[in-house]
Amino acid sequence: TNGFQAGEGITWAVYYNGEEISASVEWSFGDTSYSCNGLSGVDVIAATSIYTQEISLAQGWSIWSTYISPDDYDMNAVISGIVDDVIIVKSETGQVTWPAFGLNNIGDIFDGEGYQIKMDAANTLTLEGALVPSDLELEFDAGWNIIGYLCLDPMDAEVAMAPISGDGIIMKDQNGLVLWWAFGLNNIGNMNPGQGYQLKMENDATFSYDCSEGSRLGYASPVRTVHFDKADNTGSNMVVGLPSYAWNYTPS
Repeated sequence: TNGFQAGEGITWAVYYNGEEISASVEWSFGDTSYSCNGLSGVDVIAATSIYTQEISLAQGWSIWSTYISPDDYDMNAVISGIVDDVIIVKSETGQVTWPAFGLNNIGDIFDGEGYQIKMDAANTLTLEGALVPSDLELEFDAGWNIIGYLCLDPMDAEVAMAPISGDGIIMKDQNGLVLWWAFGLNNIGNMNPGQGYQLKMENDATFSYDCSEGSRLGYASPVRTVHFDKADNTGSNMVVGLPSYAWNYTPS
């Protein structure tokens, strides 16, 4: 039969940009199901799209972050789908999630932060949930931070981090490539969703991404070793800058 039956529950949805989004409501008075000639009031209709992010994690060390707000922020829950391949996860303060020892003193992850992870084998971390606001206000401390990237699209690292260029010393990706403001050097190229970055600050600063600049992509020439094999990623690296005037003969 067409129409509602007495006592039938009411399903709510919102249509936005052609998408049907399931919604929840808060009732102010009356029945929450159908009744003939009934009268009810609704205070709030809340609808949130569910997004999925897939983050590729290589064997060995990586730095990851997410723009997803998961239902459960606990690190054990976040990595549950790949836990068999996870050796250890570390926060910027040295707190760890160490599955082999049942240890999780990271607790909940924080929106806008990045995390180092060591994988026994490559795997893909899949997260579902609402989006973290891309312009979320982030607090960077003087010294080293591990930051996340909240935009949905890649962006030139120099453009993305421009608001803190006066307070930033250096930013490194998981491979040791750098954005080094003092030398005008950016061989990171683009910041990418799913990746995290180590950031050293001269001073505390408040920061948020302007993702409207995401169409401004950067290009960085790939670093190629000529005389030596590519080094393994150990999770630690050191950057040495050589000014051009240090060379008697400039390398070609």
